Amino acid sequence: MKISREELYRRVWEKPVTHIAKELDISDVGLAKACRKHAIPLPPVGYWVKLKFGKAGSRPPLPKLAVESEIEIDARRYRLAPPVKADENEPKLVVVPQPELQAEKLSRFTAATRKKLLSTKPDRHGFLECSGPELFSCRVSEGTVEYAALLLDAVEKALPEVQAKLVKGEKALEFEHDGQRVSFRLFEQHSRAEAPVQDPFYKRLGGTEYVYTFTGKLSLEITSYFDGRKKWGDGARESLSDKLGSFVQGLVDAARALKKRAQEMEAQRLRWAEEARVREERERENRALEDFRQKLLAEAKASNDSQLMLAYLLRIQERLAESDTPLQKHAHEWLQRAQRIAEQTNPELRRVRRLTAGGEPDPFSGYFGRALI
Repeated sequence: MKISREELYRRVWEKPVTHIAKELDISDVGLAKACRKHAIPLPPVGYWVKLKFGKAGSRPPLPKLAVESEIEIDARRYRLAPPVKADENEPKLVVVPQPELQAEKLSRFTAATRKKLLSTKPDRHGFLECSGPELFSCRVSEGTVEYAALLLDAVEKALPEVQAKLVKGEKALEFEHDGQRVSFRLFEQHSRAEAPVQDPFYKRLGGTEYVYTFTGKLSLEITSYFDGRKKWGDGARESLSDKLGSFVQGLVDAARALKKRAQEMEAQRLRWAEEARVREERERENRALEDFRQKLLAEAKASNDSQLMLAYLLRIQERLAESDTPLQKHAHEWLQRAQRIAEQTNPELRRVRRLTAGGEPDPFSGYFGRALI
């Protein structure tokens, strides 16, 4: 089909490119290419949102060409693809309607966040920052507050579709799905450059500071740590409002991934705890066996010592028997005391009585004057 430059210029500034493309039965990519090829300026990202609040700016004029001619749009090349019949077994994508700002109809958390942003003074770089247990985490400029409210309201209203909700977080609102929380934020895309700063009194003194330039484009980012897509933003060909369904699905995917990782970590923790219990039990048994061995060895040594003392006393008595010298009272007392000690310190008889008496024969309670249990 053919259309004049003036007509196409008029139409793309009256409605979004996506709407005009559908009317012409081509893709928005093909329409944008045709406009660039014939030097037809297109509205920037966020233009239609700003237009509602009278902040869109002036429309650039249509540049004049040396030779004016009609534009031929190759519908066969850029025609919209026919809709694919959905497979009932395929997971359904989240559909988020195009946002429309009506302050009196904003969702609860979006309204609170918008009110906070509008009442906040920008920092020295021009940022408005918003956070709190019942507020979205935002970092935008004054010119994009209403656009941010549009996006957040659309996201908040879409959450019931995926059986999710917003819950109070430590620093800001968090997305919750199937008991798993996901943190996210909204911020404005910007550029940063260094600028020299000169002291007003001493010319040789000075330094540099950062100067921020805002683009008017916003991005939504998942800040929870997981392996998966984390950022959606305004681009050259597609606005963030067209990606909200993908973002909400991304939040669901992040919640599932985080829950799976938490379950895996809990299973790993239980395995480690069981391994530690088995290891501790084995070590306890080894310590008990070593303690038994040491006490058994001490008992055997006590028996050897007792036998050594008895043999020593026997040799003394044999020598005394060969002597004609009568023993004094203190000598008899010494021999009796030594004999008694040698017999008392021998654990053999007590161990035999313990083993034949029934009950638990293992315990050791001590030697040399302390009765064995």
